[in-house]
Amino acid sequence: MPKPNDMIVPPRGITGFWFYKDAPPPKTNERDFRACCHAAAQQLQGTVVAHEHTAEHYPRNFAVTTIQLPCETVSVLLNAHFPFIAMSQPIAKHETAINFVDAPALAEEFRGFDCYDILSASELMQRVTKETLSELSDAEMNQVKYWKPKTIGEFIFNFWD
Repeated sequence: MPKPNDMIVPPRGITGFWFYKDAPPPKTNERDFRACCHAAAQQLQGTVVAHEHTAEHYPRNFAVTTIQLPCETVSVLLNAHFPFIAMSQPIAKHETAINFVDAPALAEEFRGFDCYDILSASELMQRVTKETLSELSDAEMNQVKYWKPKTIGEFIFNFWD
């Protein structure tokens, strides 16, 4: 993911929306993600307490695995279309607000798998600007205009339908 001036510029397709004439965005492998979550939890003397597939929770565009670590419980989010990982406080059922957090030890474990981009809480809380939206498709921009996300995290990990 390019970061001119430390700004996140998410790729086209990140939201999961496209026009029917366009090629759909790629999909991430949730089976591999789940295996990585179990491996990371084991390395940190934690346990996976829940895993929710993207398809189980329409209209959410991300999978969530919640890990109980010795000192905290953290949810790991995987975007359904690109290998972007975020950490958050556990998301309550029927809740759409995500409280992004930094979990350094867990992030380090995911970096070791060498297949994910780990996004920090501060990156995800960056304000949406014209530049951060520059790669999005017209279909995605229509969704942005409708939902009006204020932060990058709100459209990389969204509940839009």
